[in-house]
Amino acid sequence: MKPDAELVQAVLAGDRAQFAVLVERYQREIFNLAYRSTHHREDAEDITQETFLRAFRGLGSYDPARPLRTWLYTIAVNVCRDWARRRGSRPSTVELVESDGVRVAEAAPQPHEVAAQKETRLAVEAAVMQLEPDYRLPVILFYMRGVPQAEIAEIMGVPLSIVKNRLFRARRRLRTMLEDLLEEATVNE
Repeated sequence: MKPDAELVQAVLAGDRAQFAVLVERYQREIFNLAYRSTHHREDAEDITQETFLRAFRGLGSYDPARPLRTWLYTIAVNVCRDWARRRGSRPSTVELVESDGVRVAEAAPQPHEVAAQKETRLAVEAAVMQLEPDYRLPVILFYMRGVPQAEIAEIMGVPLSIVKNRLFRARRRLRTMLEDLLEEATVNE
């Protein structure tokens, strides 16, 4: 497997086919970020396509001293922000798509446990979608994509302290939203 920097140099030298290798390498990560940000498959596909289009057009400005992944995430975060501005920071509907992944556990969970876990996960995802983009994106990157806080700071173009602060505030807002949801569910029972 060729290193990213070598592929970038090949593309800049005129071998556009090498860009397809980069797209294939990072498309899933970028799509997952976009999907976690929008919860709409079509919008995530559009964001992914726009991210790679902007990356192709701006490849000459890429600094090979930085990881390509970080550079692509930076572009994707900006495209997600643009999407959120066009749509408003909160989606009108939330489309939740179940993954086809297989759960492996030591003991098979009981059906009511599976249902409760699914309900909790869906409630958390819906609450995350209610956060403003400046809070939603760090949560998605850190908790759902496993991106280190320092890299998030670089991606978002803000100091590390801002990322930490946004994550702290987002957790606090999510806790409040989920507590309110739990209270509503208890009252409705």
